[in-house]
Amino acid sequence: MGLTDSIAKWIIATEYADLPDEAVTAAKRAMLDTLGVSLAGATQPIGDIVLDYTRTAGGAPQASVIAGGVRTSLAEAAFANGVLAHATDFDDTWLPVGHPTCTVFPVVLALAEELGATGKDVVTAFVIGLEIHGKLGIGHHTPGFHSTGVYGVLAAAAAASKMLGLGEWQIRMALAIAASHASGIGKNVGTMTKPYHSGNAAAGGLRAALLARAGFTGDPEPIDGERGFSGVFMDGEYDAQATIDSLGRPFHVVSPGIGVKKYPTCYLNHRALDAILKLVVANDVKPEQVEEVVVSVPHEAWLNRMDLDFGLRAKFSLQYNMAEAVLSRRIVIESFDDEYVNRPEAREMMDRVTLQADPSIPSEYQDASNPVTLHLKDGRTLYEQVDVPHGDWDDLLSVEELLGKYRDNALRVLTPEDCERTIGLMLGLESVSSVDELAGLYAQRALVAVS
Repeated sequence: MGLTDSIAKWIIATEYADLPDEAVTAAKRAMLDTLGVSLAGATQPIGDIVLDYTRTAGGAPQASVIAGGVRTSLAEAAFANGVLAHATDFDDTWLPVGHPTCTVFPVVLALAEELGATGKDVVTAFVIGLEIHGKLGIGHHTPGFHSTGVYGVLAAAAAASKMLGLGEWQIRMALAIAASHASGIGKNVGTMTKPYHSGNAAAGGLRAALLARAGFTGDPEPIDGERGFSGVFMDGEYDAQATIDSLGRPFHVVSPGIGVKKYPTCYLNHRALDAILKLVVANDVKPEQVEEVVVSVPHEAWLNRMDLDFGLRAKFSLQYNMAEAVLSRRIVIESFDDEYVNRPEAREMMDRVTLQADPSIPSEYQDASNPVTLHLKDGRTLYEQVDVPHGDWDDLLSVEELLGKYRDNALRVLTPEDCERTIGLMLGLESVSSVDELAGLYAQRALVAVS
């Protein structure tokens, strides 16, 4: 069997009973976290634009838009919710480096409403979608492309195929159609178009599955070969058999697992942020005491960005993240508002941040390190190194920390009572017979946008 054929057979064969408890728990944690950041995303300028677009576009009332107060077509709901999930760059991450849940969760939500699916159906399709994302991409890069939009569309198609109960040939066609929808240029990182990539992938994967169900065709082995998905998007030789052999062994949501972000900024900042915040808080360092912040990086281009024409660019500037940590002792969604990023004291503190290239530091994310040295004007030198950021798959957030993050985000839209009800429904999702109540809660319109 070829890779696509094997994946299709595996999707059909995998049922809820095949999921270990660890996979179910990881899936529910990921979906709860992503629902929270989606609600927060709806209160941002990008949320205003996307929700207004969705309301104007209309469409058959098949699925709810998070914080939109509207129901629209399956693909439009998946698009909007995919954008909202990644709007603040606060959603989860993993290996291969990228964002998994933002492209799959919107698909299973939309289809669950339309099909009257159970919570177990949602969990099963979600885990399957993430498995395809993880196992296709692990160990590979997508040079020039934002990997979330590349792997995510196949993940979305896989999850949608499971929800729709497609047959083997139909799944192969869905993956073929989705493969031609894979996209997202890296140049758009640090703008509103980065979250567009996740919405585009969610909608494209769902649409691919719907078209495949209707008889739309594509190449039956779209992943392999020079002109196939792996040859076009991925670097190096692709071992299709290794991917086949790894499906569900173990599930990718279990190992290596999913990292939940503590800060709404590029994950490559998180080691250094954990380090500098430890130093600043433990030593009660005031901004005026700081002479220089030195961060060791694998190479000179590592989040080296001073041209912050958009506030969102600051999420990919290690200089800004370090400066804001010193100034405010926290990194929150509002840390990246345009006006806030461009305030004079932030720019002045950025000039005191030095990125020091150290070729001995591995450049691969999982092996990299970003030690921080803080030089104070009184002559003191403080040093901290964090090799595993808290929230990483190797240092998971506690349940209390996860719920704290969710509440901080969800309460921007939901009442405290509705917030707690969504927590109960999400954490008990495998016992839910219908997502209708959940959809009614998360679809409440966000009335106040934070500009």
